[in-house]
Amino acid sequence: MALATVVIISYNRQDALRRQILYYAKKPIHLIFADGSNEDWGSGDSGSIGEMTWEYLRISGSLTYLKRLAEATSRVRTEYMLFLDDEECVLWTGINQAIAFLSVNSDHVCAGGSVYTTLLSRRRLCLVPHYNKFNQFSLTLNDPIRRFYYLFNSKRTKSCYYQVLRTADVKVFAETVGNYSLCEKSRYAPEYLLLGFLALCGKYEPGNYPFGIRNGGSQPELDGESEEIHVRDVAEMADLIYAAFRKRNLHDDRTCTDLTSNDLEESMSGLTKAKDDNSRELRSKGLIGRFKTSVNRIFKTSLRLLSVIAHLVFDLCPSLYELVRPHGLWSFKKFAIENDHLRGDVYDDILSIEQVWVNSPQGVRISDFDLKTSVVARIP
Repeated sequence: MALATVVIISYNRQDALRRQILYYAKKPIHLIFADGSNEDWGSGDSGSIGEMTWEYLRISGSLTYLKRLAEATSRVRTEYMLFLDDEECVLWTGINQAIAFLSVNSDHVCAGGSVYTTLLSRRRLCLVPHYNKFNQFSLTLNDPIRRFYYLFNSKRTKSCYYQVLRTADVKVFAETVGNYSLCEKSRYAPEYLLLGFLALCGKYEPGNYPFGIRNGGSQPELDGESEEIHVRDVAEMADLIYAAFRKRNLHDDRTCTDLTSNDLEESMSGLTKAKDDNSRELRSKGLIGRFKTSVNRIFKTSLRLLSVIAHLVFDLCPSLYELVRPHGLWSFKKFAIENDHLRGDVYDDILSIEQVWVNSPQGVRISDFDLKTSVVARIP
């Protein structure tokens, strides 16, 4: 039986979906691919490799994200689940440790650990710590509305999106927001909805173990999406989050007695104010503002140049690079060795991800996808 379910919501990245099967093959986990592409991926509706099982569903359209989320979540049968970007990876060992944490910490709504980001050097794939490594984000306040306020005023909402979650919570959320239209809404609306709901439901605190590896880039802005967040959108999202939280705590009115939808809307108002404040600040500074922008552009160009030099040294003389910058770029092997003391099977887990990504840097094409041959042959 699967220990957890991974829901991967994707759009026009079907090759990346097939690559996920390579990494999770033979592990006791269930994958659900919720695709928004216009055509099926041509690789079947379901399958399995050892204990790992997967299923595929498609609801076409870039703005069907919440519909796909709701449909995929309705199919989850395990106690724990997580959402995952189609190009990235959550370590199997990390999922295990997160579930172990949640099983003994009922006041926490999600769990995860350290996250690293890939960089492509001239010769090999390498890793750097994700920004959250140096600026740890947590939600450990006891009061739900204070957690909610802190989340939306910290500008760190992305920090706890791809975590291991309790399925019962996500099902309530998905049923509530599944029909919310994303037309002319901010592309970040699904993120704000889920994380606002989670902040009300419980605490979050990152663990000290390797958990995820970010790879590739975020989905570019699509037709019909917007970066802007309007006041009316904030009000609608606050209503949805409040409704989901009330439904989740239907038999425990104590947690909702002092909470209203207006409280949530007020806490989220910073999402629109920040953009307006930045625009006014730029307009008011005039010449000084333009000067600072120029300096900032020069600074970023210098950083890019230093990065190119660092990658050259990393490629051509890795021992020298490690001596000069021991906490800079890491090979997957070094990352595996440094973290293996935390859990005996972390070493193999990390190197298996590298093998999949190196062998299939652009994903797995349908012509190369054969459950009986190519997939099984590539499993470490």
